Amino acid sequence: MFAILLALALTSLHPSTLDGETPKESLKEALRQLRDPYPDARARAVRKLAKIGTPEAWRRVRQALEDPEPQVADAAQRAMGTLEQTGTLSDWLGRDGLGDRDRWVRLRVAQVAGVVKLPVEVRPLAAALSTRDVALARALCASLESQARAGRLRGRRDRAVERLAGLVHRARDPRLAADALGALVALDPNQAEHALERSLGGDEPLLRAAAILLAPAGPGGPTPALEHLDDSDPRVRRACLKRIEELASRTLPELLVERLEREERLALRLRILDDLRALSGRKYSDDVRPWRSWLATLAPDWTPPTGDGEARSSAEEGEGRTHAAGLRLPLESDRLCILLDLSGSLWNLREDGHSRKELLDRAVEELLERMPSTTHFNLIPYATDPSPWRDALVPATPRNVRGALAWFADLRLTGKGNVWDALLLALDDPAVDTVLIVSDGAPTGGHRWDLNLMAELIERERRWSGVAVSSVLVDASRRLELRWQEIAERTGGHCETMQFDGGGVESRR
Repeated sequence: MFAILLALALTSLHPSTLDGETPKESLKEALRQLRDPYPDARARAVRKLAKIGTPEAWRRVRQALEDPEPQVADAAQRAMGTLEQTGTLSDWLGRDGLGDRDRWVRLRVAQVAGVVKLPVEVRPLAAALSTRDVALARALCASLESQARAGRLRGRRDRAVERLAGLVHRARDPRLAADALGALVALDPNQAEHALERSLGGDEPLLRAAAILLAPAGPGGPTPALEHLDDSDPRVRRACLKRIEELASRTLPELLVERLEREERLALRLRILDDLRALSGRKYSDDVRPWRSWLATLAPDWTPPTGDGEARSSAEEGEGRTHAAGLRLPLESDRLCILLDLSGSLWNLREDGHSRKELLDRAVEELLERMPSTTHFNLIPYATDPSPWRDALVPATPRNVRGALAWFADLRLTGKGNVWDALLLALDDPAVDTVLIVSDGAPTGGHRWDLNLMAELIERERRWSGVAVSSVLVDASRRLELRWQEIAERTGGHCETMQFDGGGVESRR
């Protein structure tokens, strides 16, 4: 009987032995595969090691974070998030992870700390908080917040709370200050009250937006959001719009109509319209008069349909979108950064003697010439590295449009598709409210490859600014389309897929 129970226990600890291999044989085969020259084989080896689950197997998974291929390093990071052994996690939060000399290993381990379903000690995360590495500090703040909200943080929080409060008030990077505020609210809501009040009344728009998103709702609803709907910064107004969607009364459409009448920024007007159309079932334009007439028909006790506002908005925006022949890029913002994938097959000549680059040239020209002069834009083509046209958004004057088109037409950028660094560069510009990515959908370069992992990280990166991430995919697979649709849904953007039909393209959803 003892032998049977022991065999069952070993099987549960080592799922890979179900194929007839012993644990030693499974580990040996996975380690052999981990030396394979092809990154997809090494990524499979990482996943196999995670299933084996012995301390040695996990040590090798952690080492795979150092793999130069992002496909393998991302596979290791995702696998580490499934860890079920507290002792191994302690090693990762020590010298073998957060204390590693490799910056990307430290960053990936900090992100893993926020997703593991294990008790997480506060002390090592708090000790690693520093403004010397803003990306690492932001990841640590996100993990502290995530695990605090999940009830998995262990140990005294005093030091962490003190450091987070210091970052809120003194961090030079407003994104780090906002992330620290989010973690502070999760770790100690009472201590966070002063920081929230100070942030709401401060000069930094991103901190005001974060405070509005984080502030608890009072008896009358999300009070800070109601008080800041006319804030001078569009990021703050977007945060307010997100919070007032919590209102389950006639007040919601009233506020939306009032804001529509005053709102100047295109992306916010479209968001308000989408919300109003979802609430009403009507397809009115941005003329407020029919909306006021609709409001007059509502009973005093009217309540909005149930459902998440962001989800309602994305669903409404995606209905019935069609295009004529040719790649026509959407214009849904007047503060737009366009990311253009120039990697891989974009340069290859097709049977008709033309390349996708030529098609893209025409599409960019058509979009830029369609822009009103009040629009601000930038182009960031990317391959192995992003190559921005300008450091920040510029007005769409005739001179700037001509200059951008001439520059892009002459560009000869080649290499792997590093969309992650291009996206981070676009998000660095505080004026951007929409990023439009034009690609075949497959990241192939940089430090990020896995779109499932990227979806979570992108959502976190634009959490306070509310930047929408949209995409137009050309000749993408259905699998890639689903991943980019998820990113669009998480960020309030859109995803459209185009297929070549020989002489041009045809649009499909």
